[in-house]
Amino acid sequence: QLEVAIILTWHGIWTLMDIGLEQHMEMSRAQSSGTTFFIGLIGACILFFYQFLLLLLQNQRKNVFSKSLSILFYVLYYTFLLIGEWPWHLSN
Repeated sequence: QLEVAIILTWHGIWTLMDIGLEQHMEMSRAQSSGTTFFIGLIGACILFFYQFLLLLLQNQRKNVFSKSLSILFYVLYYTFLLIGEWPWHLSN
């Protein structure tokens, strides 16, 4: 079941990126792939350094809900960015 959820998430994010970049912004497949790669690369670098700040803040917070919400945001955003990089690798 987890594998199905992961595949559907992966496919859903790719589809949303394709719709947004290729149909609404009228980019070609190559431009769309390059754009998602660079967005993913820059975002992954930002989140790499953000994880250290998040770790420091997590140790100071007492509210479990706040901790869980910030970790959920981090994981979802990082997932989106990393999936965004893959179409570039597949298109070349």
